[in-house]
Amino acid sequence: MKVTFAAPGVPASGALAVGVLTGGKLTPSASRLDKKTHGALRRAIRSAPRFGGEKGQVLEVPAPVGSRLSRVVLVGLGKPEEMDALAYEALGGTLARRFAGGDHSGAVAVDVVNSTKVDASEAAARVGYGASLGAYRFDQYRTKLEADKQPSLKTMAVLAADADAARATFRRLSHVSEG
Repeated sequence: MKVTFAAPGVPASGALAVGVLTGGKLTPSASRLDKKTHGALRRAIRSAPRFGGEKGQVLEVPAPVGSRLSRVVLVGLGKPEEMDALAYEALGGTLARRFAGGDHSGAVAVDVVNSTKVDASEAAARVGYGASLGAYRFDQYRTKLEADKQPSLKTMAVLAADADAARATFRRLSHVSEG
């Protein structure tokens, strides 16, 4: 899986993961997407009483009206002060595993950075780093792997306001994941 970094925005197609804070509060990027989809994200949160935006919770919204996205994945971030570097790495790994066998185009965008503890570009790099670790598979000795068992996630684009800084930080971290 290739990790890339891009400026924030809603992709034209594919899947997008956005963050939700404790109490079902949407992050700024999720709020903008909610407006674009005519309130589909808030309706999904209201219809899932067990999803409250707690850290580790995930809620999928298939093909929201008002966008060309195949699905939106709402990711619970908990409280902003709880999101440290390790939490972003764990989140990246969770997303990589969740999308690895998914029904998407092979490309996923992730816009989940919302922290008071970690710089935004550092957080984005940590999501990418966690995703590269979470996507690791040792398939060298598998002689036959059915098509539906092969990982389908080819690219994860982590959206960050300063994509260049996130890319530079990720480059340093990627040496560890490649090792």
